[in-house]
Amino acid sequence: MFSIADEWLRKLANDIKEKDHAEAEKQARENEERALIVQHGPVLWHSFADVLQRFVTEMTAAFHDDVTLREGPLSFAFRPPQGDQIVITKAAFPFASFTAVPQYSQGLASITYSVINPQKSANLNLLPTTMLCRFEVSENQRVFLQLDGEAFHQVDEAAKYVMEKLFTLK
Repeated sequence: MFSIADEWLRKLANDIKEKDHAEAEKQARENEERALIVQHGPVLWHSFADVLQRFVTEMTAAFHDDVTLREGPLSFAFRPPQGDQIVITKAAFPFASFTAVPQYSQGLASITYSVINPQKSANLNLLPTTMLCRFEVSENQRVFLQLDGEAFHQVDEAAKYVMEKLFTLK
C-alpha cells in the first residue's frame, strides 16, 4: 500500500529522470571518453611520436648529403619529461618548426607549426599556425586523433598529414 508521500516522491523522481536523463547520459559518455583518453591517449601519442621520428629519420636519409640538409639541419625530439612534447625543426631550405604537447585530461593537444622562418621574414610579428588537435573515441571505444577536423584512426596517416603540412613546398 502506497502513501500519498510515496506517490509524490515517486512522481518527483520520475520527473527528474525524464527531464535530466539525456543530459546525464551525455555527461556519463563524456566522462567515459575522457577516462579512455587519459588511459589510452599516452600510448597513441607515443606511437604518433614514433612514426614522426621514423619519417624524420627517413627524410634525413633521403637528403643524404644534400646541401639543403647541411645548411638546414632536420631534427626530431620527443620529450616525455616536458609533458610528452614532440618537436620537429628544419633550420632552413625549407624552414619548418613544429611543436606538439598533449593535454590528455582535456582531450586536446596544443600544436603549432611554422613554415616561414621568423628571423628572415619582414613581418617580425609572424605567429605560428595552430593545428587543431583532439583526442577522440570511436564507437568501438578506440582512441584516435583528429587534426584540423579530420579523423585519423591510424597514427601513420596522422604523421603523414603533419609532415605534408610542414614540408609541402608552395
